This record gives sequence, structure tokens and C-alpha cells, in this order.
Amino acid sequence: MGKLEKIQNEISLLSVEERELIGIFLRDKQNSTEPDYIKAWQLELQKRLDEVRTGNANLVSAKSVIADLRNRIRT
Repeated sequence: MGKLEKIQNEISLLSVEERELIGIFLRDKQNSTEPDYIKAWQLELQKRLDEVRTGNANLVSAKSVIADLRNRIRT
């Protein structure tokens, strides 16, 4: 018996409600074209962009970052 047949047999033993939940889960996964981490990063990037636009972000110039890195490397 192959893997798919085993899964089909297991599913046939479930209640109607459980099979419906599996159907919903599979449909949601099929409609989702982006992995979860991409969605999470998109949310994080939007949050950061909103912080910049509203003036709530603590921005640091590239010149300051490079100077700080050079100081860290020297020590």
C-alpha cells in the first residue's frame, strides 16, 4: 500500500467534521502562494516603513554606521 492510499484510508475513518477541516486546511494551503516567512517579512517591512513615515523610527546615517563598525574592528 502506497503512502497516498494509507492517507486516504486514514481520512476515511475520520468524522465528517474532521474531513471538512482537512479540506479547509488543504484549500487554504493551496491558495497560499507565499510561504509564511515571506508574509512575516512583508508585515515587518510595512511596520518599519510606517515608523519611518510617521517619524517614530530611530534612523542612523550610513556614515555613522560605518564609523561605528570601523571603531569596533579596531578594538
